[in-house]
Amino acid sequence: MQTKQKSIDNFKKYIDDLISSSYVLSDKKLTDLMRSVSTSKLFYTLFEYCTEDFDYEASFSHAFVKGEGYGNGKFLLPHDAKEQIALIFSVLFQINAKEIDFIKLLEQYFFVKNYNESYRNFAMKVLLPFRNEVLRAVEAMAEDDYVPVNTIAKPIGVKTVNEEDLKSIIKLLDDSYFTLLQYKIEPNQKADIVDLYNNFKNSLYDGDGEKIRIAYLGYKYVILFHKKPDAIFKRIEMLLKKNNIIS
Repeated sequence: MQTKQKSIDNFKKYIDDLISSSYVLSDKKLTDLMRSVSTSKLFYTLFEYCTEDFDYEASFSHAFVKGEGYGNGKFLLPHDAKEQIALIFSVLFQINAKEIDFIKLLEQYFFVKNYNESYRNFAMKVLLPFRNEVLRAVEAMAEDDYVPVNTIAKPIGVKTVNEEDLKSIIKLLDDSYFTLLQYKIEPNQKADIVDLYNNFKNSLYDGDGEKIRIAYLGYKYVILFHKKPDAIFKRIEMLLKKNNIIS
C-alpha cells in the first residue's frame, strides 16, 4: 500500500493528466487514475464512505438531465460534496469498465462542436469539481487520521450565495464562458481565461463569500480585456450584489 502523501501526489498527477488530456487519450489516463486509487487505503476509505447507501440511479437522473434533440442535455453538479464524490467516482468507474458509453455521454450532455471540445466541457464540469472535493477531503483525512464525516462537510464562509441564485450564476457563467471561447484569442491567453473561469466557478461551489468576490474580480477583468460586459455578465453582477458578495 502507498503512503498517504504518495497516494495524494499520485491522485493529483493522474487526475491532472486526465483533465488536461484530449478525448483520444482519455481512456488510458482514466485507467491510470483508477489503478492508482485502487491501491490506496486512503482513497479506498473515502470512496467506500461516500458510496455507502448511495442511490446512484436517483443521483444520476438528477444530475444528468436529458434535453430534446441531439446534444441538448445538461449536467447539474450536486451541491452536496459527499454526493458529488460518490456520483462522479461511480460514473468514472463505469466509463472505465465500459459500462457507460463515453461517446454517447459526451454527445448527450456535454456536446460543444467536436469530441475534443466536448471532452474539455466534461473535464471542467465533472472532473475539476471532483478533483477539488476529493483533494480537500483526503488532505484533511491524512492530517486527522481520517474522519470522513468531518472532512466532507462544506466550509461555511461569512457570506455566501443562496442556492437558487447559485444555480443561476453558474448557468450564466457557463454561457458567458462559452461565448468568450468563440473569440479569436491567443492560446496562452485562452488558458489563463480557463484558469480564472475554473477558479471563479470553484469558489461558488465552496461557498466562501470573500473567495467568491476575489475570484469574480479576477474573471471580470480578464473579460473586460477581451470584450465589453454583456447582459449575461451584468446579470451575474446583479446576483452577487443581491447576495452582498460585491457592493
